[in-house]
Amino acid sequence: MTRRAVAWGRMGLLALLVWAVDQGVKAWIRATIPPYGVMYPFPWAAHVFRLTHLGNTGVAFGLLQDAAFVDALVVAVLLLMVFLYLRRMPWHDPWVQVAAGLQLGGALGNVTDRLLRGYVTDYLDFYVRVGSREYHYPPFNLADAAIVSGVVLLLWALSRASTPQDRTEPSTSVPSDVSNGPQHVDG
Repeated sequence: MTRRAVAWGRMGLLALLVWAVDQGVKAWIRATIPPYGVMYPFPWAAHVFRLTHLGNTGVAFGLLQDAAFVDALVVAVLLLMVFLYLRRMPWHDPWVQVAAGLQLGGALGNVTDRLLRGYVTDYLDFYVRVGSREYHYPPFNLADAAIVSGVVLLLWALSRASTPQDRTEPSTSVPSDVSNGPQHVDG
């Protein structure tokens, strides 16, 4: 088996795991919490976190609600960008494999929701109470977290290699100013 096939296998297994856990948690949320209901699973964190059951018809983090055309266009453009980039991906780097698996699994989780239900189930709700007001981060789900984590991890992994040559094989060339031996400069 080639290194690329092994890398695709690892990425695929991680994507499948992310997808399965995401779909399982969403099914549990839909069965346990009524729409717009809340649950406080960790009493010690009730002042900053709760589970909720929301249907998101927009894009990531609830943006562009009920904009199905925009949503479909954004998904299509992102998928096109991913598949174009996959041909140039430095597959030998295990962090790139993990990043791609997280992104693919998260995307598949949210696409599955959209195809089966017409919306994505969001349930992670972080907020801060200041006085009598609550300030919320937009609710999201495991698939969203996997996509964002995968993007951050991919950017980090790619930033470790400063040039395309560094991403493939180490250079064995010698700089031209060193190849002629020591230089003496009279001053």
